[in-house]
Amino acid sequence: MVPGKEVLKDQIRHNIDWSRTHRTSVKKVELVPLDDKNDVVLNLPAKFCGDLCKDRFICIEENEEGLASKAEHDSSSDYVNNKHALVYYGNTLVKLSIATEFVQGIVVSGCRSTVGSERLKYQYVTWEESDTGNNKYYFSDKEGNIIDSPDNEALQTLCYTADLTENQLKTFANTLSNEQLQVLAQNLTDNQLQKIIPELNSNQLQALAENLTDEQLQALVDHLTNHQLQTLAQELNPEKLQIIVPILNDAQLEALVRDLNPEQVKEILPHLKVDQFKALIKTLNDEQFTVLAKTWLSTT
Repeated sequence: MVPGKEVLKDQIRHNIDWSRTHRTSVKKVELVPLDDKNDVVLNLPAKFCGDLCKDRFICIEENEEGLASKAEHDSSSDYVNNKHALVYYGNTLVKLSIATEFVQGIVVSGCRSTVGSERLKYQYVTWEESDTGNNKYYFSDKEGNIIDSPDNEALQTLCYTADLTENQLKTFANTLSNEQLQVLAQNLTDNQLQKIIPELNSNQLQALAENLTDEQLQALVDHLTNHQLQTLAQELNPEKLQIIVPILNDAQLEALVRDLNPEQVKEILPHLKVDQFKALIKTLNDEQFTVLAKTWLSTT
């Protein structure tokens, strides 16, 4: 592990107290091979959240300006379950966390958050490759001997959500287990998900879809192949189908409907636009059309 890009700018928003750290150089953690320290394998993400306070999470994330805070209301959003980040204060590795409390004031009340840091002495990371793709990451000594530590859990999460390059994401996607895909659904950005989607097989796609938020589904629709849409049609519940149907083009709608059972067709009917309905009629098989006609007649 080596210090990488400097990310902390002097930003204090949403009642986050950086008083102990804002004058310190904060850099991201880069993982590099021992035999080629110019080859950056992973950049660990600097994004994490505190516990729920009232109706929101107070989070820290990296943007173009550096590190900034934000209020996150969606408990299923990308990284609200990330409770720690690993960064360097100068050349010292630290684990960051956010302590959040509700402060009752005479005039104004609100959530107050403080960024805390714990100094760590780790220098190396090793990983265990699994035939199932369920790879594990650990802090270790230089020889690769694993250090038994609760901090390995935070490292594991961060390695899964790291800022991988497009080629790394594609390679990574081919080795993922269903359990790892569930973690990714909760932590990767929409842009990262879009890059791995084309590399997933049907079983992986189904495992991923079960854990996607409504917003993630909407963002991914344009990046799915027709075959992947057909796969999703068999996996998504009616509520999820209702979310993606209105934003499908004619070709995508045809691909989606092709393998739907008649009851699924009936479920999406109320959510079709007029143009989509016209396109749908042309693609239905006899059984689907019969169920649709009966439903239509029963409502008139």
